[in-house]
Amino acid sequence: MQVSQYQDLRVQRTINSIYDAFKRLICEKEYSKITVTELAKMAQINKKTFYRYYPTLDDLLIELQTRYSQAYLRNCLRSLKDA
Repeated sequence: MQVSQYQDLRVQRTINSIYDAFKRLICEKEYSKITVTELAKMAQINKKTFYRYYPTLDDLLIELQTRYSQAYLRNCLRSLKDA
């Protein structure tokens, strides 16, 4: 779930906590070893809260991959325009 500027601040904090916890976990262990329970504990949220925003860990991974690839492409386009 992409965080938009119009969402409730609590929702933004929750999504950002999920992102941060996932980024830490993915650096520590293989993706296949990460559990929702572990991620929720690290994000300091209830497991049900995670599922409110993401049906699966795969959905979170896809969202973050899309987010990072879009940022990368924007930077590439900016570089090409400046060249």
